[in-house]
Amino acid sequence: MAQQSAESEEPQEGKDYHIKGFILNKLLLGNYRCKVGKKHHGKHISVEDIPKGYPKEHRGKFPKLIKDLKKKGYIMIFTTKYGKQACLSLNSQNIDEILQLINRYRKAVNLPPLNKKFKEII
Repeated sequence: MAQQSAESEEPQEGKDYHIKGFILNKLLLGNYRCKVGKKHHGKHISVEDIPKGYPKEHRGKFPKLIKDLKKKGYIMIFTTKYGKQACLSLNSQNIDEILQLINRYRKAVNLPPLNKKFKEII
């Protein structure tokens, strides 16, 4: 039993799901959300700025994980005159999966979970 509690206390930082949760949480809380079907993409953030706030020793994983999130349709990446930009692509098909990643990250850093109405961040 002591072994189980030691495993649950294992550091989460640097694990893929933790970084993905950090990215999605940052985009959601920063209101960097895409306007689906519009020419303009709403508020967006530079891809280079996404790792800021995460420990430096794990930032090398971000490019691969950002590509993975894009491939799954969770974020959009587009090029502007000032570089690559990203925004969160929330829709009814992926909201549960996105919230699961965000809430797993939030639990690991002792933040309250979010629900689909996002009352916690308004």
